[in-house]
Amino acid sequence: MTSALINRRSVRRVLFITSNEGFRDSFSSFLRMNDFDVVQSGHGFQALNLLENSPIPVMIVIIGPDIQVLTAPEVISLIRARYAKKDLPIIQVLNVNDKEEGIDTVTKSFVNELIKMPLAPIWLLKKIQECLSLQEEFKE
Repeated sequence: MTSALINRRSVRRVLFITSNEGFRDSFSSFLRMNDFDVVQSGHGFQALNLLENSPIPVMIVIIGPDIQVLTAPEVISLIRARYAKKDLPIIQVLNVNDKEEGIDTVTKSFVNELIKMPLAPIWLLKKIQECLSLQEEFKE
């Protein structure tokens, strides 16, 4: 029983949210090859439910392009407010330059990283590792 608890704590769980299945599947596969446990969601409400009810805590959220049901800013706001996940790292991936897209500064202030496509899987892995290492530093 104790080893099960230890294993749960050592799992690096990522919640990956985007309705773009190809993007989600390819990046999720790469993260799994790098020892991450990936939970996938195609839309915002499902993602929030997974976040709230996951028996293993989610360590970081990746919000990809093309979310359905809720917009990325809505999902981010709900994670920060309703689910009391103020310290949960969030990386948002955009299809285009944020100035062209018109992403407001409020959205930027609620995410840890805002990166744009095209994006190599190794670059996303690097950003995830940076966010998680910063989170560990602040916990100490």
